[in-house]
Amino acid sequence: MRSKRHPQVVNVDEVESIGRIKGRFGATAKRLAAPAGASKIGCNWMELQPGKTSFPYHYHTGIEEGLFILAGSGELRIGKDTVAVGQGDYVAFPAGPDYAHALTNSSSALKPNRSINARTKNPVLSASTTAKVAGPHELCPTPCTPTRRRNATMSPMSGSA
Repeated sequence: MRSKRHPQVVNVDEVESIGRIKGRFGATAKRLAAPAGASKIGCNWMELQPGKTSFPYHYHTGIEEGLFILAGSGELRIGKDTVAVGQGDYVAFPAGPDYAHALTNSSSALKPNRSINARTKNPVLSASTTAKVAGPHELCPTPCTPTRRRNATMSPMSGSA
């Protein structure tokens, strides 16, 4: 890892990687915003393993999220559609169930991408038929608060989506 040049400047190589591969999920992340001093916006460098999905199909209740594909190709499930995405594509996910999403790496190489979002404590809801709620976990791109429901937390790597 390189040393920091300035408190508001961070390089992806200066940040620890977090994540794990389990079942059909396989994403690792490097949180960039907080190490650069940001408190109201999030930015993550994410790498998605070949053939793996980033997170269960989910939506955000109070934030917008953006995704910029840096390399590779994939299949993005967004709302009721499935769309091919690749290097140079940018995708916006407004809040709400109409914009539920999950990204799968369909290439044979590691696929880096960048996720940008507002940092809030709004819950992330699963859009799967299991109707679980994603609570705080190591890869959640924003601080998440579970809602008051039975079975209220779910690990994104649990395989239940």
